[in-house]
Amino acid sequence: MQLLNEAGYIEKMDPNEYNMHDLFDEYSRFPGHWKGDDLYSVIVRFGYLGVSFNTTIISHEEAMDYNILWDSKLTGKVGHFDWHLPNL
Repeated sequence: MQLLNEAGYIEKMDPNEYNMHDLFDEYSRFPGHWKGDDLYSVIVRFGYLGVSFNTTIISHEEAMDYNILWDSKLTGKVGHFDWHLPNL
């Protein structure tokens, strides 16, 4: 959002049009959605994404470094789940 805002591609939003009181306090003014007192975007989904791995293919130590994701022994075996499309 910060880059879109800096480029002038998005307009200010009225926070009164959204149920901000339904959010946990730490998410009602989520960094990047606000510039000063001006709202530019709202959270529509929140969650944590984790990484799982097959211990017969890579070791715990290898899994602790994100560079393993580019190791040739994992070619065609790495996937990622992302929810961006329903939000568009």
